[in-house]
Amino acid sequence: MPQALCRLGRLHLHRVAAWRDPTPRQLPPPVRRPGGEAEDTDVSGSLSPFKRPKLGKWLTSKADEFDVIIAAKMDRLTRRSMHFNELLEWAQQNGKFIVCVEEGFDLSTPQGKMMARMTAVFAEAE
Repeated sequence: MPQALCRLGRLHLHRVAAWRDPTPRQLPPPVRRPGGEAEDTDVSGSLSPFKRPKLGKWLTSKADEFDVIIAAKMDRLTRRSMHFNELLEWAQQNGKFIVCVEEGFDLSTPQGKMMARMTAVFAEAE
């Protein structure tokens, strides 16, 4: 059985199953251990995730304490497409998964990344 991942998020999931038509290679191992929570209330969504008071701390100095970032919606992570791209690149370079439950994109595929980036552009326009 794969090693359980440590998550950073506000949702309590026992298994990451937010992708559409998942195949075993697309799903990360089960998420069972809570790593922590980062809730930046009253902070603009246009601020870079790395500069937010709580989330930024996790991304810059506590990255070894979690494996998965779970957000209810993509626009809870950021409302700027540039910031989403930075976060996605950071996650890939650091071996992290990003799960946006409502959208359900598989960010391990080129198509999933493309759809997520397009959604980030629309979130910015709102």
